[in-house]
Amino acid sequence: MTKRMTFTATHERILAAIVELAATKPLRALTVTEVTQKLALNRGTFYLHFVDLPAAITALETELIAALTVVVQPLPANWLATFSPAQEQAVYRALTTAIKAKFTAYQVLLGENGDQQFILKLRQQLKRYIAPTLATGNTGLPDVPSSFLRELIIGGLFDILVFWVLHEPELSVAQVAAIIYQSRHRSPAQLVLQSLK
Repeated sequence: MTKRMTFTATHERILAAIVELAATKPLRALTVTEVTQKLALNRGTFYLHFVDLPAAITALETELIAALTVVVQPLPANWLATFSPAQEQAVYRALTTAIKAKFTAYQVLLGENGDQQFILKLRQQLKRYIAPTLATGNTGLPDVPSSFLRELIIGGLFDILVFWVLHEPELSVAQVAAIIYQSRHRSPAQLVLQSLK
């Protein structure tokens, strides 16, 4: 194994240990000593990778946000209006697949032991790509300002993803993607009425 591969593997092990430890103890209460003891590393090795524990947590959050950004960043600005149903569903499957790949890390960061600011950081980053054209104007629904429509879309997407991660982890990527798609194209009232039939 090359030095670079060893460095990268140790970096990933440190982040994985933080996730594992934070499953039972709040992130803000973790210590470098706990992380290094869990991995049987000396503190010096930890500090080769990160300045301190908050820097390691930031690196973990950045990695998780980047995993979702890579899905939505290439989307055209008007993708919500121009994509076919199959293309739109593929976007939601790609998002849910990216979350599933690091599911435990998302559970920890979004959960009660996690960083309460993580969802805000994630929303802020992805908001730039999910519905950017809604920020500029809305001629279709003059009674509903564009800013409200954008928040409705972003909020609905994130609420579903967070609920899945924290409360319904047994649902498959395809099931969650289908729920997101349905929530984008039907009002909550329509979905409730349909479920009562």
